[in-house]
Amino acid sequence: MGRNKFDPSFEQLPETLPIFPLSGVLLLPGGRLPLNIFEPRYLAMIFDSLAGHRMIGMVQPMQPGGFAGDGLPVEDGKPKVHKVGCAGRIVSFNESEDGRLLLALSGICRFEIGRELDLAQGGYRRVSSLFAPYRADLDHADLSRHLLLERHPRVVEAHVARHGLREYLFQCLGCLSRTVSRRG
Repeated sequence: MGRNKFDPSFEQLPETLPIFPLSGVLLLPGGRLPLNIFEPRYLAMIFDSLAGHRMIGMVQPMQPGGFAGDGLPVEDGKPKVHKVGCAGRIVSFNESEDGRLLLALSGICRFEIGRELDLAQGGYRRVSSLFAPYRADLDHADLSRHLLLERHPRVVEAHVARHGLREYLFQCLGCLSRTVSRRG
């Protein structure tokens, strides 16, 4: 599976990203992530993203938990997040009758958080995003996902615990088959 022709080039990656801290959820370059959005600030984030570059940054909170799974607050009120996340492009969405958005993200490229910016008008967090250290993700998305799963067994264990062995095997088989077919 090659790059999607709708995916941005390196030069088109945004300098500012809204972030969605979510405990136990991992988006990798080349991966897909379904999301169920219902909280007002994250609905605002998605609508703003759809009106622009259609990308959000998925990041892990330093301290899992919190009301919405976005981490435990610290002294200044905002949960701290890890410095590296993955930018995902909204590739599809559906509106539900009860006011939720069901969407799918496609992992594009990892990014490093340069600094956190002021909250957006909708109340969601934004960061300056540094993609340069991970430029190769755009060319090797399937391979980098496979290597992460291979080299970081705790990530694999957490994924299996949260989503089950069957889902993990599907993720690996899909990744491996694309990697093998690419090497041909």
